[in-house]
Amino acid sequence: MKYRLYAKRTLIDKLAKNSATRLADNYYFNDIKKINLKIDQIVNTPKAELPMTLDAVFKQKNWLIRFGKKSTLSMTKTIP
Repeated sequence: MKYRLYAKRTLIDKLAKNSATRLADNYYFNDIKKINLKIDQIVNTPKAELPMTLDAVFKQKNWLIRFGKKSTLSMTKTIP
């Protein structure tokens, strides 16, 4: 591809389409999308107030740790 200051719109559209097709078939990026959806659900869901007891705090912390381990495990797959 010859360097030009401005690329034609058709070339940009072609590159974007090829990139979208390539990413749609890549399981690594699909896993990232799934993880992002889970994170969005957690962050955007209204939560009840957490009682300030040690049991409640540790229960919440353990849940977050388990969620983090699940997310980390899917992220450690090798990229083909």
